[in-house]
Amino acid sequence: MSFLSPFFSISKTERGAYLIGRVFLYAICILFTFFFTIRVVFPTTPFSFSFHTPQSTKNTLSDPRNSADQSSLENGNITGNQTLIGNFESPGTFSRIRVSFTLTKKSPENTHFKASISRSYRSFFFPIDETPLASFEHPPLYRDITGIYYAEIDGFLKRFVSTEAYLSRYPESFALPLETNTDKSPPISNEWMGFRPGSLLAFADGVFLVTSEHEIRPFGSPEIFLSMGYHFENVIQAHEEEIGIYERGRVLSYGASQSDGTLFQDKDSGAYLLVQNQKLQPITSPEYRKFILEKTTPIIASLTSRNTTLSCFPVSSWYREKTFTCDISKIMLPLDFGNAFQFSLKNVTPDIDADLDTITVSLVTDRTRDNFSLFINQIFSRLLNRFEKNI
Repeated sequence: MSFLSPFFSISKTERGAYLIGRVFLYAICILFTFFFTIRVVFPTTPFSFSFHTPQSTKNTLSDPRNSADQSSLENGNITGNQTLIGNFESPGTFSRIRVSFTLTKKSPENTHFKASISRSYRSFFFPIDETPLASFEHPPLYRDITGIYYAEIDGFLKRFVSTEAYLSRYPESFALPLETNTDKSPPISNEWMGFRPGSLLAFADGVFLVTSEHEIRPFGSPEIFLSMGYHFENVIQAHEEEIGIYERGRVLSYGASQSDGTLFQDKDSGAYLLVQNQKLQPITSPEYRKFILEKTTPIIASLTSRNTTLSCFPVSSWYREKTFTCDISKIMLPLDFGNAFQFSLKNVTPDIDADLDTITVSLVTDRTRDNFSLFINQIFSRLLNRFEKNI
């Protein structure tokens, strides 16, 4: 039976219409399959932000803000010579970056812009602190006869939840013997001291990042853990009491910042920089540098790569009013130091304010033979990895 033959008996007068309909249906299915395959093999990944709904979970371009003072620009207003910056992250491959944004109806038309993109780790985009970490400062530290460690803070003794928590922050030699039977001993606080912020903890089936003194956040997947630059050899196996003193925050996903306490090393200069209060603090204290390198492996990054910026000048689109677009090639964009991107859009027109309606930054994979070969190689690599795991 031919694939064009009817499945049931119909009159000869209706066979022509049936044949045309059958061919049309097959053509639609083939075209749908073709276009679906094209989108899978050569994807375009958009990251967008709507200034009408700044709190929407659909916004994937995160934290639009003023580059000068880091103040929020969620209202979409960019004054003359002001620069809006935002961030997104993608571990995938792509060919070029397409920038597209639309102005509101009230925004003037004679406005000009410059779009730029740079690549690194999210927290490595923080400004460098002018005050380096020049000494290993610490509060008075004690150890009682039972082996419990304490830190004297604000007139109280705060107990460390475990020896491992203490050793993540300070060397054992810093702790003095504690005499608890004297009237001079400060009262013991009900608040516990945990691990150093930036520590990685494993509990049950999850891995957590200590983001502050009171919060831990789980990683969404091993791929996200690695994409953020962390190392599995730095993970500390924790028990229930150690985890129990923290509140659990939101799951870490692509685009999340590395927390305070995360250690970076600049590949170009060899300098070590610690994330503190949304700044990168250079470590110049030999004592502290030696201690922290014994506790964690730094994330290798590059200040030169971070400062490598590719730009384009968006032009008005002919098919849509007050929409601007331009493309940036990724050829000169560093690939080895992070999957986070920082996008900037500067209003280069003095004394004229621009009001953004929406903005989209898309990672576009061109339809080339090299990209097709890369896709096939990635499929075979994933199949091989799964096969090896099942052996």
